[in-house]
Amino acid sequence: IYPLILNWATGSGGGSTASDNVSIMSEDFYIPQLDRNRRIWIYLPPDYESSEKSYPVLYMHDGQNLFDAETSFAGEWEVDESLDELYEQSFNVPIVIGIDNGGIHRINEYTPWPNPNYGGGDGDKYVDFIVETLKPYVDDNYRTLTDRNNTAIMGSSLGGLISFYAALKHQDVFGKAGVFSPSYWFSDSVWIFTDNHPKEYNIRIYQMIGGNEGAQNIQNLSIMEDYLLNNGFSANELFKKTIPNGSHNEALWRNDFDISYKWLFKDYIGGIGENYKSGILVKPNPAKDEISILHYIPKQGDSLSIYDISGMELILIRNVSANSINISALKSGVY
Repeated sequence: IYPLILNWATGSGGGSTASDNVSIMSEDFYIPQLDRNRRIWIYLPPDYESSEKSYPVLYMHDGQNLFDAETSFAGEWEVDESLDELYEQSFNVPIVIGIDNGGIHRINEYTPWPNPNYGGGDGDKYVDFIVETLKPYVDDNYRTLTDRNNTAIMGSSLGGLISFYAALKHQDVFGKAGVFSPSYWFSDSVWIFTDNHPKEYNIRIYQMIGGNEGAQNIQNLSIMEDYLLNNGFSANELFKKTIPNGSHNEALWRNDFDISYKWLFKDYIGGIGENYKSGILVKPNPAKDEISILHYIPKQGDSLSIYDISGMELILIRNVSANSINISALKSGVY
């Protein structure tokens, strides 16, 4: 059984939870490729109005579910809260463009090929809208870094499928893709498409899925990674992970958003190097199941992250309350 979201409800009520730096860029942005209109959201970094900087842009699907619980179906991603928090920690954050899904048109727009049971197949036109219409408008009206290395696309489920498709088809436009719980099962054409789109540029592709999303869906991520490696993409451009007990929902994607962002934008975010003051000592070293940080007294609001040597964040503990950390889930290696 594969999870398939046909469309989203109109909202959950309870009042807006969007940050002050989130706004509606347009209530009825015209999509000429599909001859319909769509609401478009925009998140601006907290320092956008007070600076003259230009910023990378992250394009995301299912805009109803990204910023505001009031418009979401089953909870929001909290993209704005996550990025605001990273900004407060001295990380650089991007502009985010959220494109509402089209309700009854969602399946058609997020699938490049038809499925005999569910239809679909307008994904190419939807991607062309982002590349040919929406991105030029955003670049003309906001201070953006327009090159491919500063342009990313991200989505979940069918939104993960169309993000993957867009990144491979338009490697000259997108340098990064966040592919969450992708619906690779929707059409076997995805494998032919991947084989027909070998590496043209350096790209970063982050794939993730929940452990409760089905054995075949989990295996598909590994199969896709093999396809990409066989088509010229290097191992350090690709990352995949399965989150134990994770299910196909916003909670899974919300909890992994900041980790995926920091990996995809590792060359932009700064933060860690800028704030680095002195080394820390841990014991035991090497360690097995637990480490303690010597001479450290937790302070309110402290966060702790553990990274592998490629810069991938593997453990994130917010509001640290003790100086001992359980690391039993980590494989043997250097961190």
